[in-house]
Amino acid sequence: MNNELSDRIQNPSFPVDLVYTWVDGSDGEWMAKRSQYESQPHNRLIRWKNQQELRYSLRSAFWHAPWVRRIFIVTDKQVPTWLDRNHPQVCIVDHREIFCWLEDLPTFNSHAIECHLHRIPGLSEHFLYANDDTFFGCQSIPEDFFTPDGRIVVGAGMSRLPKHLQFPASFVSGGVVPAISRAVQLLAEAFPDCEHLYPVHQIKPYTRELFQYAEARWPQVFRECSRNRFRGEGDVSLNFGLLHPLALKTGRGVLSRIREGFFSPSTQAAVLACCEVLKEREYKLICINDDSEDGLELEGLLSSLWPIPCPFEIGAGK
Repeated sequence: MNNELSDRIQNPSFPVDLVYTWVDGSDGEWMAKRSQYESQPHNRLIRWKNQQELRYSLRSAFWHAPWVRRIFIVTDKQVPTWLDRNHPQVCIVDHREIFCWLEDLPTFNSHAIECHLHRIPGLSEHFLYANDDTFFGCQSIPEDFFTPDGRIVVGAGMSRLPKHLQFPASFVSGGVVPAISRAVQLLAEAFPDCEHLYPVHQIKPYTRELFQYAEARWPQVFRECSRNRFRGEGDVSLNFGLLHPLALKTGRGVLSRIREGFFSPSTQAAVLACCEVLKEREYKLICINDDSEDGLELEGLLSSLWPIPCPFEIGAGK
């Protein structure tokens, strides 16, 4: 590593935190809580299957994004059994710490949770947002996500959204389409010439101010989305539909590119093929999305890509 890159990693011009939303769908207490509420068609339990993805995503962050200041894991009274809660860089955040309206809890809707991420106590102004099936594939720098003057880099292979709003099956089965469509509608009404971006599932940069601006502009939309316990009508997708086009339209973001890979294997043979591709370390950002009906075995793939434990794990380095 050259000295210039080393300095940029160790001394970013402003702090950048990393936020995860996470749930362990195999947890008995969580399952019992969920069963008390009427589920919707797009909320299959397979969506919450835990294959230790968060462990490996944190490893990828430790090894490939060492410039990240703090990591916040937003959960519903859950803690990964392997996580070292005493590590000063990692913080568990319960939904009750960030929701304005506690009557909306418990929630099983990621769109609702995302409406409150900017309220995480101690969160830096600039932050990255990740799901546990997204990973850093190779060495990254802060400028991959933010310009030196603090604007959001909107990239990750995004393209313009076609007017007919055709989405891949994974978005339809996951119940995301209505929330994206509503975001498109809101932007079209506010900015008739706004260019909408095709949704990409990756680690993405944001600012707290962008969240606050959107909430001040559409307070009722945030309120309606927050009260939806499950994905469905009335949601708005901040992550897939609203915030990045809004950043571009208002001068808070710039359009760029970063090499990313989205993988959604449907068979174990496809999982092995993914492993061979990803070992080449050609992608800065990776999503390994399991949307199969029965669920695939992914931990072998993840452990082969990030085999070395990081200090966020209990007993690592001892």
